[in-house]
Amino acid sequence: MKATSFLSVVFLTCCLFSCSGSSSSSTPETPREPGQSADKAPATHARSVLNCPPDTRVQHKEVAGTHVQYCVGEDAHRRQWRHGPFERLSAEGWVMERGIYAKGKKNGLWRRWSKKNVPAQQGTYNQGKQDGLWHFFHDSGRVSEELRYDRGRVISHHYYDETGKDITKQVQGRQTLEPTPSNRPQPRTPPSKAASDTIPEISL
Repeated sequence: MKATSFLSVVFLTCCLFSCSGSSSSSTPETPREPGQSADKAPATHARSVLNCPPDTRVQHKEVAGTHVQYCVGEDAHRRQWRHGPFERLSAEGWVMERGIYAKGKKNGLWRRWSKKNVPAQQGTYNQGKQDGLWHFFHDSGRVSEELRYDRGRVISHHYYDETGKDITKQVQGRQTLEPTPSNRPQPRTPPSKAASDTIPEISL
């Protein structure tokens, strides 16, 4: 009889320990510190999952206050290059730039946004060179400039005001006639390069 009661006590003790262990494992994780904001830490919830090609991996970098993610692969000589989707996010988590690399060169459609959901520019690359039709936008979202490229060479260029009116002749006339303080024509940076310089390039 004593042996039976002893075994009952042992059985109950084991049950208590197992129950307490299971309850502790279901305890939720420690919450984030109140002072830890999204500005100081990358907004991981805002990152989209890149669909990288086979034999590549996702690379993450923090560049000039932005979060960059892209796919990295290797060639036959084990040299790394970007290959697949590319994405740049602001500190707040909205997309600033999106495009595709093919064996280390920009290829296909590329887009940039100046603000959340406000387009800045879009156009296509062909083996790293701007090719085809490119558009640049006013803050309102309307087209401000339209350029047509042939493998990096501009073959046509048009300007538009906020209403959509073509003002190419007026703009080009001002560029030709307005003198600088040194009485020489003001050299103008092509809009494609000016827009590119606002977001720093990155290395692998």
